Amino acid sequence: MDINTKLDLILQKLDELLEKNKVNDEKINNLEFSCNKMNEHINFVENTYSTLQAPLSFVKKNVERLMGTNYQVTNLPSIKDK
Repeated sequence: MDINTKLDLILQKLDELLEKNKVNDEKINNLEFSCNKMNEHINFVENTYSTLQAPLSFVKKNVERLMGTNYQVTNLPSIKDK
């Protein structure tokens, strides 16, 4: 194999690698977008739960008291600690 053929093969491989790198960059960008959207959703759920935790605990305790259950009075768990 002469030097020109080898150089052509190297350039062809380089082009293939650059194309694969471009595809991987696009996939990474899509993953970052998806992760950001998931983080927004998680933050929304955590904030909503934190806001509703006290009223839900109040309702739970009063329903248990009205039903005459002997359940141990506990607060709803906090999800921020996890």
